[in-house]
Amino acid sequence: DYTRPILRAAGMEKQNIQMVIINQGVFNAFVADGRRIFVNYGAILQSETPNQIIGVMAHETGHLAGGHLAKMREQMAQAQTQMIIAMLLGAGAIAAGARGGSNSGMANAGAALMSAPGEVIRRSLLSYVRQQEENADKAGVKFLNATGQSAKGMYETFKRFTDESLFAARGADPYVQSHPMPAARVAALEELARSSPYWDKK
Repeated sequence: DYTRPILRAAGMEKQNIQMVIINQGVFNAFVADGRRIFVNYGAILQSETPNQIIGVMAHETGHLAGGHLAKMREQMAQAQTQMIIAMLLGAGAIAAGARGGSNSGMANAGAALMSAPGEVIRRSLLSYVRQQEENADKAGVKFLNATGQSAKGMYETFKRFTDESLFAARGADPYVQSHPMPAARVAALEELARSSPYWDKK
């Protein structure tokens, strides 16, 4: 009942999207296969209003509507290809260095070619995931607006997570996180949510 209007607004009502409630007490929700939204019962129990859990479902619907899982698989495939190419180039440089003598800098360059791309590719993938999270936030607010519902609950939920994680996030490198930095994410979400004509709607 909560998700049907959201799925309709996302153009996914006829795609047989299923809701799966998981027997876990921690607050979590996610999509894993492009056809189901998984919600821990803890997310339902810890939501203080229906609007809060609806906001979570709107965010997850944003991932489905954006085709984020399929796009992530494409990014992973590209990353694997880049890694293989870098390793082949590195191996070739090491072999050339060995043929050129032990003092050749080619072997060192080859070793660098083989080791450096892994971190670059990892950061690139994490950056892509962070962008997906931001896009899902925006899509979730859009779907809530389209159904005449407030995005305040969505904001309140992520704000609570931010308040709980600020200490842990202090000093963290924003480029190796899978989600946007909490304070920046909530600030952007608050701006989006408050711009809705339904902000004060219960």
